Amino acid sequence: MKRIKYVFTLVNLFQVPYSNAQTTASDSTRYFDPHSNLLNEPCVAYGDDHYAASFQLNQSGSSNSLAVSGADLLGSLADIPQLAINPYFKDCTAITVDWKNQAVYRLSKLSLTQGDTDLQSSYDIEAVANLNSEDVSFGIKSACPSDESDADYWRCTKTNIPTLTPEIYLLIGDSPKIPEEYESDYRQLLNWFIDMGLGYDRYVHIVYELDGDNEESLRMLAQLGYVRNSRCGAGEPVS
Repeated sequence: MKRIKYVFTLVNLFQVPYSNAQTTASDSTRYFDPHSNLLNEPCVAYGDDHYAASFQLNQSGSSNSLAVSGADLLGSLADIPQLAINPYFKDCTAITVDWKNQAVYRLSKLSLTQGDTDLQSSYDIEAVANLNSEDVSFGIKSACPSDESDADYWRCTKTNIPTLTPEIYLLIGDSPKIPEEYESDYRQLLNWFIDMGLGYDRYVHIVYELDGDNEESLRMLAQLGYVRNSRCGAGEPVS
């Protein structure tokens, strides 16, 4: 997880010379400008931190990737609006890290704008960066119109078919009651499933002790959208 945090910090100290990133970094709207190839991100969560960031779309042949072109650590989320559909969450996207050390950046209903003009079109984007690589840019796996029919949407994202490189999350609590070899044994079991053609994206396996320290697991579940609150106690919006 330190790898992307390093890139965010580095870009913050030595701003990459994208003039468009400088003029739109303070915008509070999440959008992509196809004219400048700039993606403006008012709030992205990574680990325990939140950033206002911008990404530049780079195209090479048939492949597309997003590279960090600007980043500012947010000291507070007070100015970030809550999600209209769930007030327990702030309107922040998340970069999550799966079991193979892949950073996954997923955006929903990303608006397309050109200058000050809303193009009245939105896309769901999934991009992945390999944290084991020297290149931490996010390769775009899918870019699907948000308003497509269910059938066309699943065909576009391909998340309903098995893959040899599934996005899996293993959340193992810190407890002496959980054997040390549990995670390695379970990883072997998952690899067998994948080899048999049973590897599906967004699979989450969590093991925890009810009265143990589960803060990190709860935070990850909240970022993945599986719980209403990132804290043990309910009833308070995430801040």
